[in-house]
Order: sequence, then C-alpha cells, then structure tokens
Amino acid sequence: EGGTLAGQDIDKLVFGRAAEERPFVRVGGSTVVPANYATIACSPHLPIMAFMAVRLTAKQLGDCFELAAEDAIASIEGGIALTGPKFIPVDAEDKGETDIVVRSGNLVVLGEAKSSTTSQLPIFSELKAVEKAILQLVRRSSALSSHRTIKHAHGHELLPSEAVVENLVVTKHSFGGQIRNWISLHELEGVSAVNLIDVNGLELVVKCCSDFAELVAYLQFRRRFMASGGAATDELDLLWTYLSPADYRVRSVLQQF
Repeated sequence: EGGTLAGQDIDKLVFGRAAEERPFVRVGGSTVVPANYATIACSPHLPIMAFMAVRLTAKQLGDCFELAAEDAIASIEGGIALTGPKFIPVDAEDKGETDIVVRSGNLVVLGEAKSSTTSQLPIFSELKAVEKAILQLVRRSSALSSHRTIKHAHGHELLPSEAVVENLVVTKHSFGGQIRNWISLHELEGVSAVNLIDVNGLELVVKCCSDFAELVAYLQFRRRFMASGGAATDELDLLWTYLSPADYRVRSVLQQF
C-alpha cells in the first residue's frame, strides 16, 4: 500500500525487493516519480504482482502466475494449452498435478510456475527454492515418457511414441541472474533436464519464436547450452546466440550434450 515505506532511507531500499515491488515514489504529496526505472521498463510484472498480493491469497496469486505463463507459451502459433487441472500420474501416491501443458502435434512443453519469493534481497535469493519444482517436473516428465498419458478435466491425452517433450520452470525473477549461470545451476538436482527462465525472459522468447517448433528447438538449445557450462547476462544473449546464422557451429557442438 502507498506510504508503507515512508521515512525509510532510499539507499537501503534501492537494492532490495522493496524497490522492485514499489518502483514509484510520491514527492511533495501529489507528484509521483519513477525511482526504479529498470523494474518499470523491464520487469513491470513485479510491482503488479506485489499489488495483487495485497488483495489475493497466495494460492490465487500462484494461479494467476501459472495462467500468465501458460497463456504466453500457448500464444505462439500452433500452441494449444490443456486448460484446467492436469495430471501426469507418477505412482499410486503421486497424482502428478502439472501447472502447464502446451502442445502442438507431437511437440509438448511441460511447465511448473514458481511465483513465490523466499528473500527480500533479489541478488542473494535462495536459488535452492526452485529445486522442488525442478524435481517435481522431472518426475512427471519421466512418467510421461513411460505411459504417455496426460489426464485432464475433459478426459485424457495419449501422446504418440515419437513425442518430443521439453521441461520448463518459470520463475518470477532471475535470482540475480543465477538461472542463466551454470556455476549456480549445477548445484540443483535434476536441473540438466529442464530450462529455468524468468517470466520476463519467457515473454521475450515467445515474441521471437515464429512457431511452436521453433520454441521447442530453442528450449533444447538453451538447455544444452547451460548444461555445457554456459552463462548469459540476459535472455537476449541466449536468443542472439541461437538465432544468429553465424553461430550454427555452437549449436552443432551442443548436440553432444
């Protein structure tokens, strides 16, 4: 709410989560000025979600984040989202509820959306917090490769044996860039089988992919690039490496990973 941080030293706020969630400052009682231009220009979802969090429960906020990520992926030409509750049975005790399932023919993107924040310091946020989502997604993907069945509100989908499945964990923020740095990522169990991408990066990717097949091809490239020990300052760096004709050699080398 407005005025929550009134009177606090801005030097102590500017590098914290508060500066991302409240990027505007009221000066002189009526004038509102941008105090965190980077957030306003590049991550407007952060203050929007902080505003929503005041009025919604944690579950409602998580559901909104899942739908936003799912809609972004399904917006690509050819992509069709399975709406409503979705399950990929793992065993008798694990029904395998899955946040995101978007497919186009034999191409499938499975996803988990991680909207919660564990720290008020984004640069030092605990990346380990997403490991549970990674392992959960890996288990579902492994089960899907075995029985190829996705259950949903209208029945079930049986994937063809030649189906290509890519796993994607969508996060609210980049954990200080750690999700694009293998030095940080390699400590997470199961991470070599998935892509970790923040929602802002996801929006950029879907705008640059011409169709669903290109999205899956990019996710394959991105996963192999990171598992090879890669690092990137921004999602745009990864996209440029993938889309640039001069870098076809990079892609051919990564096929071994």
